[in-house]
Amino acid sequence: MMKVVATLLCLVAVTQANFTVKQMEKIHSSFVNCTTNLNIPEDTVHYEQITVTGNLTVKDAMYKRNLLCLMQGMRIAKPTGDIDVPNMREFLRDGHDEKSLGEMLEICAKTAKGATPEEKAYQFHQCFWTQDKFVV
Repeated sequence: MMKVVATLLCLVAVTQANFTVKQMEKIHSSFVNCTTNLNIPEDTVHYEQITVTGNLTVKDAMYKRNLLCLMQGMRIAKPTGDIDVPNMREFLRDGHDEKSLGEMLEICAKTAKGATPEEKAYQFHQCFWTQDKFVV
């Protein structure tokens, strides 16, 4: 049942966020691993949709842990929570405007000094969905 729900969420997310199918597959695969590894309850499957649609209202600690795990699993964030810029660039460039990608990464890869790894991943997520340089 969870696989069906997750698949439907991915399909909805693809149409809303305009991530490519390849990107969505990578996100979903990492999300499934993190959900299992972090023992995230099945009723929080909406975390995946929140992540790919830019919903900025969820701020709980479990979501932030999941987001960091997701980004580490995709190798776009380091264990410190810092963004792995070359890998993030490679992930995001598929099917998108590379010209504006560099500007966004320069802005959003900067995080608050002393922030926890989870907070750094969350800060990037917030910046990514609110900046106007690069749009998915």
